[in-house]
Amino acid sequence: MMRVQPELIRRTVEALLLEHPEVREDEDLRITAIEGETDTFELLAIALDDIREAQMMRSAITEHIEALRARATRFERREEFQRKLVLRIMEAAKLCKAVLPQATLSVRPAPRAVRIINQAFIPDPFWRVKREPDLSQIKAALKAGTDVPGAALSNAPDTLAILTR
Repeated sequence: MMRVQPELIRRTVEALLLEHPEVREDEDLRITAIEGETDTFELLAIALDDIREAQMMRSAITEHIEALRARATRFERREEFQRKLVLRIMEAAKLCKAVLPQATLSVRPAPRAVRIINQAFIPDPFWRVKREPDLSQIKAALKAGTDVPGAALSNAPDTLAILTR
């Protein structure tokens, strides 16, 4: 792909508009002039092809990642099953330790964990509260014209919409 130079395109279009001021007011004529006198539309087409290729690559990579995650989950379940099987065998054989060439297996008590029986009885000092702004509520208030100290609607940059029919 040739190197796209937006500044060169901008200067070429400005020169075209200076040379033909009547083109400024008529959008159809301006589009026709820009298309006929500059490489703008060819460069847009090249950039669009690159966008689509990037989208396809991202999609393919995302699918591959999902397949690898599914595979990892299967191996995780397999590992969990094998661990439970080994533990049952060792418990059935009343073995606390098994020395193998590959590793030493030991049956140990699991660390104690907290189990919540009824949250209603947990005292306040044992609670934590996550405090964060409610962005959707702030946005609605700002759009309605309500002043929200410490917040403002941003001037988001323009975005590109690509429609294919």
